[in-house]
Amino acid sequence: MGSGKSTVADLLKNKLEKTAVLEIEDVRSLVTGNQDNLLAWKVIYRMCDEYFRNDVSVLLKQTVASKEMVNKFLALAKKHKCNIAFYHLQAPRNILMQRIHKRKKIKKAPKSLIMNNIKKQEGIHYTGAVLINTSKMKPDDIANLIIRDLGL
Repeated sequence: MGSGKSTVADLLKNKLEKTAVLEIEDVRSLVTGNQDNLLAWKVIYRMCDEYFRNDVSVLLKQTVASKEMVNKFLALAKKHKCNIAFYHLQAPRNILMQRIHKRKKIKKAPKSLIMNNIKKQEGIHYTGAVLINTSKMKPDDIANLIIRDLGL
């Protein structure tokens, strides 16, 4: 929350060809009632499988939180003989809070909920991810860094 994931993903989707942009919130919103994360991840996994099968790249605007899920995506990429890269965007808490408070739809969220979300994100450490500190970089610079890193 506040690290720039959505902003950078939106910039990347305008710069990448033949790429599907997926977000877990969009998938969860398709089902009324209980917001089931596990089901949404299963659907995203199946979508990625089909996109990879049809030679379409995927940009996932979401933190892949568990080692199990990372391993599933790595195996899926291997199955389809495609490359996969993970990027972890981060910034110090004070900068995250400043960015979050500028958002219109988040302003009403309780601070405890925001802090719990930030703490959860701070606890996610996939060793294969490229860490990018977004505190001193512009979103467009981050998007260009990722494109260069991918060799595009």
